[in-house]
Amino acid sequence: MKILIVGGGIAGLATAAFLRRRTSYQVELVERGPLLSDADDYGIAVASNGVALMRLLCDGEDLYQELQAKELEQVVKLHHSIRMVKIDVKDGTAIDDVGRRWTEAHCAYMTTAPASFLNSRQSLRFLLEKGCLVNWFYDEPNVAKDDARRLQRKVVAYPLDDKGNHQIFGYLPTTDELLSRFESSENTQRRVSIANNVPAHEAVAAFEPFHKDLRDLLSCHPTTDLCLVRDSDPLPSWRAAKAILIGDAAHAAAPRLKLAPVTDAGQGSAQAFEDAETLSHFISHLGLEEALDRFEQARKPRAHYVQSTGRVLNGCLSIDGWNEHHYYTTIYTWRGCGKT
Repeated sequence: MKILIVGGGIAGLATAAFLRRRTSYQVELVERGPLLSDADDYGIAVASNGVALMRLLCDGEDLYQELQAKELEQVVKLHHSIRMVKIDVKDGTAIDDVGRRWTEAHCAYMTTAPASFLNSRQSLRFLLEKGCLVNWFYDEPNVAKDDARRLQRKVVAYPLDDKGNHQIFGYLPTTDELLSRFESSENTQRRVSIANNVPAHEAVAAFEPFHKDLRDLLSCHPTTDLCLVRDSDPLPSWRAAKAILIGDAAHAAAPRLKLAPVTDAGQGSAQAFEDAETLSHFISHLGLEEALDRFEQARKPRAHYVQSTGRVLNGCLSIDGWNEHHYYTTIYTWRGCGKT
């Protein structure tokens, strides 16, 4: 059997890596941009259920080495800088661009802070000692506690490596002007997700009420990137014949953007790893039709639970009986389709 993976993000690459380990099928992956490299880039948070699957995938070895393109190419064929424009789900074929309902309520300024900068600010040195994810919120004055505008701006920092370098996000609500930065290009029918090379002083001005040291975090470099924070409504089905959606294409979920008694960082990436591990588990044990059916039956309730929880924690949705303890014990304790 030949398996084609369209998209070289976390879900796509992890699925390719799990299939490499668990099956002998021919696997090819196409990605419209460049694949992994050693160049400086942004980091992501991964929740405990995702970390467990990373360890399962790597058997204690380095995940980066496991997912590197040159390593995957030993078994998986990788094609980059190719944009797919059509998928024939019945025949299981794909056509590229040379002939072969999203919600957008927030955006974020993104940059990185070197350890040397954190060490130069007494108020931020604890980041180098604790190695944890930290949120700073600003409580808008004269805004009622139940007002949707309350606590919608925040700065997030978490470590990128063992050298003390940190990932920095500055989240804020979108405006028409900010959305105009992401208009569709000539080559695509959807908004672009990231606006590059935004002057850092713009990010500093957007977070003017915050402490100076936090505003300086956003201006460690002359420019920042500005990204859209998207989630999607739960889809009634992820599957069409021989094709199935995984990762954010199937169940994009928003991070927690408002102050809440529960944190939910890293579930986007963790759910991508769950997709990869679960799909490879069923494909390695069952025929294609049954494997895709079982995958959707197993994954949709969990992924939709994470999506709805993101909206609950952001004050966009109210669910009677939503329970913090149940959510943690159901989602964060996952250790693999064959084990849980």
